[in-house]
Amino acid sequence: MLLMMQCIASLHRHFQRTNYIMDPTTLKASAIETMYKVAQATDDLDIPLLESLFMPDQSVMVDVSGHLGLPPQDVMPPQLAQQMIQAISGFTATHHVITNPIVTLEIGSPIKAKAVALKTAYHCIQGDDEMQSATARGKWDMQMEQADGQWAITHFTVVRTVPLLPSELSLWDVARARVKESKGRVAKS
Repeated sequence: MLLMMQCIASLHRHFQRTNYIMDPTTLKASAIETMYKVAQATDDLDIPLLESLFMPDQSVMVDVSGHLGLPPQDVMPPQLAQQMIQAISGFTATHHVITNPIVTLEIGSPIKAKAVALKTAYHCIQGDDEMQSATARGKWDMQMEQADGQWAITHFTVVRTVPLLPSELSLWDVARARVKESKGRVAKS
């Protein structure tokens, strides 16, 4: 018993020295913050911030089949960041908001989390005489692992839960055309 107590004390000192966070409340809060950072990086077109939320040498399973109808795919973080930014840089502005986040932890090695939140994403294109907009409502479902004391997203699923009108769906085509014509916003790199 004494040996076990000494072992636990030694591990505790090690975790304190390495700033390793084991408190479930803190782990959940930092997982939610990671979700917020995805929204911020997306709206700000911040490629470095977006890439920092994934493990640099590990692919990410991305599933947007329930939002954009594309098949799930494994993507490396630099390509994923580029795809995400390119998909929305044709909009004049976007505003992604997540609400009602729920995080479930799996304490092990590594520590894992499943984070789910409702997402509301406003997209607009300002023309000379008018502004067109669409608001997509859905859910973000992320799986994460602790890596070097921070969360890294390993799976990212986006599901639209409220249908878009045909005029709203066509706005994504307009945004893609704006990117091809170099009329989109410029990403931070």
